[in-house]
Amino acid sequence: MKKLEEIFNKIDGVFIQDTSIIRKEKEFDDDIPFLRPSKSMDNLLVGFVRKCDMPKEWLKKLAPAFSIIVGKDGEGSHSYSYVYPYEFLGNSNTMFLVPKDEYANMSLNQRLWYAQAISFNRYRFSYGNKPKKDRMMKIEFPGPNELPGYVNKKHMPDVSEIPECFLEDGYDKACWYLDNIDMSVFENQYKGNPDANKIKKLEFNTWKEYTLEQLFVLHQGNGYELIRMEEDTESGINFVSRTSKNNGVVAKVKKTLEEPFPKGLITVALGGSVLSSFVQDKPFYTAYHLMVLEPRNEYKMTNLVKMFICTQIEANKYKYSYGRQANRTLKDIIVKLPYKENEEPNFEYIDDFMNSLNYSKAMREVN
Repeated sequence: MKKLEEIFNKIDGVFIQDTSIIRKEKEFDDDIPFLRPSKSMDNLLVGFVRKCDMPKEWLKKLAPAFSIIVGKDGEGSHSYSYVYPYEFLGNSNTMFLVPKDEYANMSLNQRLWYAQAISFNRYRFSYGNKPKKDRMMKIEFPGPNELPGYVNKKHMPDVSEIPECFLEDGYDKACWYLDNIDMSVFENQYKGNPDANKIKKLEFNTWKEYTLEQLFVLHQGNGYELIRMEEDTESGINFVSRTSKNNGVVAKVKKTLEEPFPKGLITVALGGSVLSSFVQDKPFYTAYHLMVLEPRNEYKMTNLVKMFICTQIEANKYKYSYGRQANRTLKDIIVKLPYKENEEPNFEYIDDFMNSLNYSKAMREVN
């Protein structure tokens, strides 16, 4: 057994007084992720800081890729540890661990094992006894040569090869993709070959505003209670609720005396996961507090255009809360669209844009 300080060098994060240097999006080649303590890896990232904006003492505290970041403080997030796949800078409530010279060739599997083992030791610390100073570093762990055999045998994906579109969904999901999907098959099936020169630009500031009521006929949903429906997992009708997952579908039910809504319409949750919006690809029934949007007869929208509009609808979620649902105001929500000379929406432009996106082949199949 060895103390953690015998296996790793520890470097503390930095305190940033002027937070204006932190930007939410990566814009420059020398942008470095700025991390904080977190219960989950998805929430580690605060933003990005340029190397050229860093004082010399910060440059000495840059963590190399695949270092272990450990939370030293933070409400409910101390001691959670992760292997971060990129060079990063941690805030003052974090520290990062780099294997000592004699363990410089430590594998990713081993680093992940230590990160999880450190997290398992968070029970040792509390509000008055945080893992600051060298408290964490004094805990004993097996040395790299003493780790269980499965650590070195288990296959781990090479996260450096994960496409950026996967990383946007979170590190854990990206690892799952690599572990379970044949990437060559996946790309052949979905990626397509978009031409970067043909990708349309979205110039919202020059587009026309339309209310949902101008574009759609708004229908109240069925208002069924799932508990009173008879489920049919084999050939049933999709039952849409106010959830934000699985396109809103929570079950399949037997057909009632009422005809289901046809496929191709948009469902919008008025409460619950408010404004969760989906294009339904099969006939469906709905639960309470859902609105069904049917394009007006004069507008011919592809499903790709409807998906684009769904994204704009969901962007209005911040306006609503438990005490303010969207049942009265949904019709007045504004979406912006390019327009033609007669001021009619230019749906063809949006359709072309959606088709130009990377991995748009999957959306075209829905269309």
